[in-house]
Amino acid sequence: MGQILTTRPIQVNNGPEIADNVITVGALDPKYGSEMVASYSNYGKINVDVFAPGTDIYSTYPNNEYEYSPGTSMAAPAVAGVAALIRSQYPKLTASQVKKIIMQSGLAPKAKVILGGDAAKVGKLNEISTSGNIVNAYNALIMADGVAKGKIRL
Repeated sequence: MGQILTTRPIQVNNGPEIADNVITVGALDPKYGSEMVASYSNYGKINVDVFAPGTDIYSTYPNNEYEYSPGTSMAAPAVAGVAALIRSQYPKLTASQVKKIIMQSGLAPKAKVILGGDAAKVGKLNEISTSGNIVNAYNALIMADGVAKGKIRL
């Protein structure tokens, strides 16, 4: 069986990473600047790998309904979708490579952000996540192409 890249909104183990095919995701609000990290989102240098949109995500619901939903449960599928795009175009890349590509190809905002909705607690994304990045599908596909062709080493 091949490797599978999985996403999860919360890292149970607060110690060193134990698997290189799991990516942990924090949620963003739909505004740039100090309030872009969702107040409900998990964060931490070893607890979150990347951030992705997680608030006001229009999603399917039971009984053929659609609603706007917030949560890391909305951010994680966005990252899984980027992983799926990469694997669909470059199926020979390993799950570990896909994770590294997603983490390294994101956008790194310089803004200080409010943590946990507490204006007294602030930090930059590179201080509150492993990569310091917001997931970016376009950049990830460009990097994946370079890795697949041997032009970029991870």
